[in-house]
Amino acid sequence: MKALKQQRIELDKKYLDKFCLKHDTYYDFVNEDMALIGDCYFNITDIYYDIDNDVPGNEIWDWHNATLDWAMEDKQTMNFNSWVGGLRYGDL
Repeated sequence: MKALKQQRIELDKKYLDKFCLKHDTYYDFVNEDMALIGDCYFNITDIYYDIDNDVPGNEIWDWHNATLDWAMEDKQTMNFNSWVGGLRYGDL
């Protein structure tokens, strides 16, 4: 199992490197499911989704900022997949 965990860590690093190159940013911290990228926290699965689906432009940043604004009002938030699919907070 140790070898499998090491493979996952190495794969996460590859995704993070590609994500940071795509978005011209850097990461400081990674644990098993979260990464600190610049000054924003992202779930690793959202980073995988962004890369695997070649999500255009700054969608992940737009979603992140909108989600923070929405959450500050104690409202239900949405996942990145829904945002990419076209759902917006005004639709909830």
